[in-house]
Amino acid sequence: MHGVERAGVWNKQLQSAFAKALITNIHRPMTIPEILIWEATNVLLLIPVVIVLVILTRWIRGLPLFTERDWLFLFGQTRERVLSFHFWLKFAVLWFIVLLIGFGEGHLLLPVGLAAFFGAIFLTAFLVWRVAPKWLC
Repeated sequence: MHGVERAGVWNKQLQSAFAKALITNIHRPMTIPEILIWEATNVLLLIPVVIVLVILTRWIRGLPLFTERDWLFLFGQTRERVLSFHFWLKFAVLWFIVLLIGFGEGHLLLPVGLAAFFGAIFLTAFLVWRVAPKWLC
């Protein structure tokens, strides 16, 4: 069998295997992780689209595109505060601290077990949720 003939046979086998995989996976129900990834993707893709639509609607009507109320809704701070160097410096320091804590938890607690690891992750998330807004103000 020549190289061209072998490639044709291999190509037909690959197409057949792909068709079988496609047919068997079409009616398979989604698993919980697949649903979570699907929903996260939808949310991450839809939020910017909606923001762009709101901005375009305001632009067409001749209204301000981004008001002070929008800044307070999205960031919880005024425009001057969000764009200040001091705010971003504190945010970068807090992000670096959380990053180091996460690496430490992964390195130290992951070998112990998943329960300890996830417990520490949830505890850290709770502390960041409580501390970060106070520290960034």
